[in-house]
Amino acid sequence: MRSSDPSNHAPTTRTPRTAAHSIVLEGMPGAGKTTALQALGRRGHHTIGEYVTVDGTPLDHAAHPDHEPDAPHLVNWTLKATLYREPTFGGPVFIDRDWITALAWGHCFGRLPERIRWADTRLRNRTLQLPSRYVVFDLPPHESLHRRGNAVVPSHPWADPEVLARLREFYRDPVGTVTAHDRHLGADLARLPITHIDATRTPDQVHAELAAAVGVPL
Repeated sequence: MRSSDPSNHAPTTRTPRTAAHSIVLEGMPGAGKTTALQALGRRGHHTIGEYVTVDGTPLDHAAHPDHEPDAPHLVNWTLKATLYREPTFGGPVFIDRDWITALAWGHCFGRLPERIRWADTRLRNRTLQLPSRYVVFDLPPHESLHRRGNAVVPSHPWADPEVLARLREFYRDPVGTVTAHDRHLGADLARLPITHIDATRTPDQVHAELAAAVGVPL
């Protein structure tokens, strides 16, 4: 079965759309993003999971696509953009990862320029968008592996400490890393507030810092 991507044919503009009141949680696997998102949901905040169905229902981890091929992941980031495009939530919406994850993945494998072209095309035709803010959860590779324990899939690249080190390299300076390849997209990202959180601390400490950064109780 063939499917077409309408984002390839949409009109283009140099200025990407910025979604109001949208806060994306990004960073290392095992750093506590999903736990924080669940805590926000329990507080009554609007949340969007890492992988979702067309109506926004979060997928269980077992239903996430394999790390290869790329297409289901790229479609997921585009789909999620439609779920918070308009300010219909009456408050902030918190998102577990967005399209910048695709750039981080590309950086791990020498494919960042390719992923930048993909993202830039869709930002310009507005099938992707910029959030209001990124919150990046930082964690050393060895701690990422330790926390995920038996959940680590040996065949997945994020089971490899060297790949995780490159992933962390991207997340510690996403603006600089992207700017080195594309100054326009780097400038788009540089306009956004990016908060880095040390996720080696206790969940209570991490949640307190997240709450202070985004201005909501957690």
